[in-house]
Amino acid sequence: MLRWLVHTVFVCALTTCACADTFVVLPFFNVSQNANLDWIGEGLSESIGEALASAGIVVLDREERVEVYRRLSIRPHALLTRASVIKIADTLGAGQVVFGQFDLQPAAEGLPLSKGSLKISARLVDLTRAMQGPEFGEAGSLEDLAVLQRHLAWQTLQLVIPGTAPSETDFGSRHPAIRLDAIENYVRGLLAPSAEEKHRLFTQAARLDQAFSQPCFQLGKLHFRKKGV
Repeated sequence: MLRWLVHTVFVCALTTCACADTFVVLPFFNVSQNANLDWIGEGLSESIGEALASAGIVVLDREERVEVYRRLSIRPHALLTRASVIKIADTLGAGQVVFGQFDLQPAAEGLPLSKGSLKISARLVDLTRAMQGPEFGEAGSLEDLAVLQRHLAWQTLQLVIPGTAPSETDFGSRHPAIRLDAIENYVRGLLAPSAEEKHRLFTQAARLDQAFSQPCFQLGKLHFRKKGV
């Protein structure tokens, strides 16, 4: 009996530790009332998840999160309650969840070439300790989305691993800013329903910015899956 109890406590401790170290980053909610901008929320999720993973943090991949949304009958990019956010993370077995929202306001007078002003806010919830971290975010023009999401990702690292997170300069050198149209094509490729559409959009994203490695990675995955069929 004692051996069984010790084994159970040991397994539970490992499970709790694994959950505590596992993150899920949800698509940021679009509160702009323009559904055509949903791709921005997905892109913010991708950039933060990539930054966490590059720091050696375990991040659940997009396919797992999409499957849980389907199982829970949650509409993609829907504005979720805090309870729904926690439910998604708990179903995925994640101990930490990053979520947020964004809004796009019309450009101010005198800026006719601007696509509008983007305001992003984010939060981190630690499910293992039932704690919610402080709100943090970014604001700037839509044209500067790459810079905004990069800085938001860096802020997330500062919050998650404050003692070992890279400096903003080092992080920026490892994550160069990508062209806005390349980011949009890439994220729309992730959201595309067919392999053909994904291939077209990823290819376009890779051509628009040769420093953008993620589209090439996704094209490789498409090729591998096609060969495996």
